[in-house]
Amino acid sequence: MARPKKAYCKEMIARKLVAQGSQQVSSSVSSAFPIAAVAIGVWSSFPDVGDLILMRFYEECPFLVPFYIPKAAGMTDVEYFTTLGHLCSDGQVEQKDKYLKRMTGIVRLYAAIISSLPPPGQSQPHPHGPQKGWTWLARMLNLEPRPDYTATALYEFLSVAGHALMKQYKKQFGKLLNALVLDYVPKIVNVTANELIGPVSRLKIFLEKCIKDQKIPLPEGYLTPQWWRSARF
Repeated sequence: MARPKKAYCKEMIARKLVAQGSQQVSSSVSSAFPIAAVAIGVWSSFPDVGDLILMRFYEECPFLVPFYIPKAAGMTDVEYFTTLGHLCSDGQVEQKDKYLKRMTGIVRLYAAIISSLPPPGQSQPHPHGPQKGWTWLARMLNLEPRPDYTATALYEFLSVAGHALMKQYKKQFGKLLNALVLDYVPKIVNVTANELIGPVSRLKIFLEKCIKDQKIPLPEGYLTPQWWRSARF
C-alpha cells in the first residue's frame, strides 16, 4: 500500500501548488515567487513530482504548452470549454472574465518558476529555467493568435519572466521583442474585435516601453539574491 499512497501524495502536492496560481496568484502577483521557490525546491529534489506539476500546468492552462485546442466534431460546448481549462457546473460555462483572471494567475506562477533563482543550498540545477521560457515564446510566434487569450498570456508571462529572459539572452531577446511588436501584435489585432482590443493595447505599450528602455523591470515580489541572504529560516 505504500506505493499508491506515495503516488497520491505526489499528485496532491503538484495539484495544490498549481492551484495556487488560480486561487492566490491571480489576485496577487507578488505571491507567485514564494510559491515558485517551493515548487523549484520540490521539482529539483523530486523530478517525478516536477513532471506532475508540469502536467497540471498544461491541463489547467493549455496555452502554456503552447497549444490552442481545436473543437472536435461532436464535442459539446461544455466539453470543449472544459478542455480549455474553463470551470463548468450543471452545464454552465464560467464567464470569460473569471476564466481569464484564473488563467493570468496560472501563467504568472509558471513564469515565476521559470524566472526565479533556485533557493540557496539547492544542489541541483534549475529544473525549468529561462531556456524553457525562450522555447515557449518562440513557439507562440509560430501559432496563429486567438483573441483575448494570446495577448493576455503574453503580457502576463513577459511582465513576470521577461527580466530573466532579457538578462540571459540579451540582444537575441531584444530581437524577439521586436518581432513580437512588429509582426505578431498586428496579427493579434487582426483577429480581435474593437471592443476587446484592451489586452492587445496593453501588450503593445508594454513591449514598446521594454524595447525603448532596453530593460524589463523586476516584477513585484521577486526574490532577489539579496532577499535570500537577508532571510531568516
